[in-house]
Amino acid sequence: MFDKLTDEAINIFMLAQEEALSMRHSTVGSEHILLALLEEQDTIVRSILLGCGLSPEVVRAQVENVFPQLAKNEIQALPLNHSATRILELSWDVVESLGAKVVCPEHLLLALLQSSNSGAIELLNSFGVNRQLLRREVIAAIEGTAGFVGSDV
Repeated sequence: MFDKLTDEAINIFMLAQEEALSMRHSTVGSEHILLALLEEQDTIVRSILLGCGLSPEVVRAQVENVFPQLAKNEIQALPLNHSATRILELSWDVVESLGAKVVCPEHLLLALLQSSNSGAIELLNSFGVNRQLLRREVIAAIEGTAGFVGSDV
């Protein structure tokens, strides 16, 4: 399932699981993937998301307010929920459409932006992020032509 992912992309899923566990959630969702994309240091995706005015602390607080916690979570590994699984599947389509061979964090963000009715999309909408502009910024970054104009995203 993860054989076509770069180490960075695999780390995104590991960070997403850590986020879900720390919040005592029963599954890893798209909202946890969004948080992991914000947490992964020194990535283009993090820079773009920070440029949109998002921060790990603010997004985490919103996730904790919106998504219910379990009373106690003693699970060590959580399954991906439908939206997170869909992001993984869509990321392969993104890679193929861009002519790449492996999934990078940028592809995960593009897949996340294509998903619908997910916690991450709700979060992005609640923060007023223009998903089409964000998508264009990520594609420009992949192509090496990004200006990282965060205020335009």
